[in-house]
Amino acid sequence: MKVLIPDHYRPKTGRLNLEIVSRHAATKSVWFCPHWHDWLPYAGVPALGSATLIVGANGLMAEKSFAPYAIAAVMVLLLFASIYGAWDLALWTIKSRKIRSDGWLR
Repeated sequence: MKVLIPDHYRPKTGRLNLEIVSRHAATKSVWFCPHWHDWLPYAGVPALGSATLIVGANGLMAEKSFAPYAIAAVMVLLLFASIYGAWDLALWTIKSRKIRSDGWLR
């Protein structure tokens, strides 16, 4: 796993400094527990798409007529789910930006 750290937090003394930075970030974090309907677009829709893709693949191996339509529907569903996720991430990034006192973004 790779962690992106801003330049002003680059560890100069190795692991010890990274642990200090991560503890500092953990104490400054505000934990939020979302409701089940907040997780639905990020966990439920891809899980439904994956299950439907498995059914479509099994139908394709059994030469059923619904299989290509099921696979195509799953691809469209996963496309819309990923567009929704990217749009939500972009809006969150814009909303969570902070402006410094000199007018520049952090």
